[in-house]
Amino acid sequence: MTGHADTEELTDEVRETFVHHNRTYQRYCIDRKIYFVPVDEDETIRLRLQHDVLSMVFDGRSIFPPLASLRRVLDCGFGTGLWAFQVAWENPRCEVIGVDVSPHHYNPEESVDNLYLNVDNLNMPSEGV
Repeated sequence: MTGHADTEELTDEVRETFVHHNRTYQRYCIDRKIYFVPVDEDETIRLRLQHDVLSMVFDGRSIFPPLASLRRVLDCGFGTGLWAFQVAWENPRCEVIGVDVSPHHYNPEESVDNLYLNVDNLNMPSEGV
């Protein structure tokens, strides 16, 4: 993940997964009852397909209503990071910050300088992961 100078490395606790009925889950999320969806490749593919379908439905528009100049955008629950990446790519002067409890769906094959993706637990603001 990319981020500001005050970010920390992910702990093993956050990265730990387990398999249940041939699906992989993030133990941190299940134990804290905050995210019950698998974090495996099948789920990543589903999230990417969902992004593609919604992009088609909305004619490739990522922001509603269209704004002339974005300064900062927050994506809570960035998943694969595709939407955040698209917004950052289309708006290079805009700072795009994504937060998600799971680091398992994002694959940083490419990024842009104005995109900051962070892993944190928005359900427990004082705790963090």
